[in-house]
Amino acid sequence: MNTRVLALFVPALWASAAAGQDSPEAIIESVAHQGDPAPGIAGFTLVSVVKPVIDGAGNVLFLASLDGPGVEAGNDKALFYGPPGAVQKLIWESEPAPDMPEGVVIAELFATADNISEGKITEPPEAAWIGFTAGVAGPGIEPGVNSRVLFVGPPGDFQKVLQAGDQAPGCEPGVTIAEEPFGGRQSDNATLFVAAYLNGSGVPYDQAFWTGTRDNLELVYRKGMQAPGCDPGVVLAGVDNVVHNDAGQIGFRGLLDGVGVTIANNNGRWLGGPGTLTKVVREGDQVPGMDEGVTWKSVAGGGTTTNSFGEVAEDGVIQGPGVTEVDKHVLFLGNGDGLYLVARGGDPAPEAGPGVCFEWFSSCCINNRGEAFYRVKYAGPGITLANRSAMYFGPFGAGRLTLRDGDPAPTFPPEVTLWRVVAVPSLTAMNDVGDIIAPTQIAGPGVTDDDKVVLWLRHRVLQRWVPLLRSGSTIGGRTLYADDEYDFGFAYCNKTGGADGMRQSLNDLGMLAIELQFTDGTEGIFRISPPVFGDGDQDGDVDLADWSLMAGCLTGPDGGLPPDCGVFDLDWDGDVDLADHRFFQQLFQAS
Repeated sequence: MNTRVLALFVPALWASAAAGQDSPEAIIESVAHQGDPAPGIAGFTLVSVVKPVIDGAGNVLFLASLDGPGVEAGNDKALFYGPPGAVQKLIWESEPAPDMPEGVVIAELFATADNISEGKITEPPEAAWIGFTAGVAGPGIEPGVNSRVLFVGPPGDFQKVLQAGDQAPGCEPGVTIAEEPFGGRQSDNATLFVAAYLNGSGVPYDQAFWTGTRDNLELVYRKGMQAPGCDPGVVLAGVDNVVHNDAGQIGFRGLLDGVGVTIANNNGRWLGGPGTLTKVVREGDQVPGMDEGVTWKSVAGGGTTTNSFGEVAEDGVIQGPGVTEVDKHVLFLGNGDGLYLVARGGDPAPEAGPGVCFEWFSSCCINNRGEAFYRVKYAGPGITLANRSAMYFGPFGAGRLTLRDGDPAPTFPPEVTLWRVVAVPSLTAMNDVGDIIAPTQIAGPGVTDDDKVVLWLRHRVLQRWVPLLRSGSTIGGRTLYADDEYDFGFAYCNKTGGADGMRQSLNDLGMLAIELQFTDGTEGIFRISPPVFGDGDQDGDVDLADWSLMAGCLTGPDGGLPPDCGVFDLDWDGDVDLADHRFFQQLFQAS
């Protein structure tokens, strides 16, 4: 199995190279490829692979379908885990089920039912915890009654957390976990979120959520419960867009029913843990910080976002005295204790041009550094379909323009522009330290249908976008395929701010686990590490040896670039000065 290959970018990719900038490339390592021998399963090969996840040390977890002697339903899928070049079989269908009675085996592994905690970056690295939901078979197992189990633990120590037919934690005796699909996710520190439906005599088909550890789950939500922050008799009739964090809090969009509930006030958002669930916002409520009588007309329209500190975002529409069609759209950030206004329709849009204002906002993600990444739509002079969509990023209340349709594509010749930024929100992956992954298309001279899709990384230190992949480039002798931005964006776990308990393909080292397709019809799992900027001796890190090289390259502002010094022009302004030194210090500390 090839463990390390470099993407060969087409010449037009690096506009900075033409200006003398020595631009490092992303490090692309093969984890598994269609047709490879299945690690740990003699005589079997990998037929297809499923979107991977990654832990904090760079180990990749993925489900694969198999082919081999005697393959059939019940032994044709396995979970694999490890770094490039050292992937191992974790669980194979037909093997004994961990922490279950003798004779009980894994009968079915479910796609996307696997997840992983980040683990701590220690020396040696602390083992990440892995969770997976499986069908089981064997003595004492009755299909449709108790044949589905959630397992969680570090490799080698998987334990049963919950099984269909078990008493439902925190519920009255006789209420059990239904066989209908249930499962769990883990936050970065392995705090569990579990969702299941309930069975029992006289029990309606309720859904319930728990958080906690594998040994102690606590009930947070149950369908039909009194809605926190609402009048008695108003209940939560259903929820979706559920996230959770390291603190054991869950956040969700809730649909209300009961006394006084109408179409004008039946939606809201809640956040909290066991016994602390709190209403964040509800349609019809007074909008914080606004004049008396200004209320929420619509809320909870986008996905729920949170981080380890319980911070949230809310984009919605307001109504009431003084509210117009121009300024009815708002973006708020905050936590369970309150929200504050960040931006409003009609506000001048920074960096967008004279007279340009915000029209509306959507799809905000937040990370653990208190930064928000959100989409805006512009209105005003010169705004057209080709330039009205943009993404803003920055600390709460200080977002700045970072991507916009029609703007020059970073690192490309200036006449090559960004296109389809409108799709970025649904394809975003962030981590806890400020990196962002997102794809777009590009347009302009020399760009063809075969190479128009770019996967970008916003580098947390350099604070700019750099390309990681481009359709039509070559990886290990194969040509990379992407017809549009979704072919890249759906190849990793997206719609996550990095600390919201969603499946993670991007870790805090900036490593991305991704499933790539090629023009020969094959697919594979790869791990992409970000370019190592400031690595003058090209040994894969930024250290004192690189500092010695940089010291000989310092020219000061507008001093030009001496030979072989382009790698230290970290702000790409054609010289090596104190601004570059500032970036170098941060890269040195992060390496």
